[in-house]
Amino acid sequence: MKEMLIVFGNRTHTLTYQKMLKNMGVKCEVVPTPRELGVSCGLSVKTDLLQYDKALYVLKRGNYSSFQNFYEIHYGQTKKYSVYPSQKPFWR
Repeated sequence: MKEMLIVFGNRTHTLTYQKMLKNMGVKCEVVPTPRELGVSCGLSVKTDLLQYDKALYVLKRGNYSSFQNFYEIHYGQTKKYSVYPSQKPFWR
């Protein structure tokens, strides 16, 4: 299973966003944001990468001005993160 992190700069946005995803039936959890991802409130939402469309839908419908980015999690000897999707996203 491939996973992704949805990173915000505000704890309230993180918790509200996670609640909205759960209301849509998406399995997700709030986790500490890895330090290597830079500026954030310290919390992110982790979910299955296959839920990207629903995650994007919730993001577009809400007022999440502190949204930072979507990151794909790569598991190996160490965890690595890459911006997802790799092409220029709509919010930049």
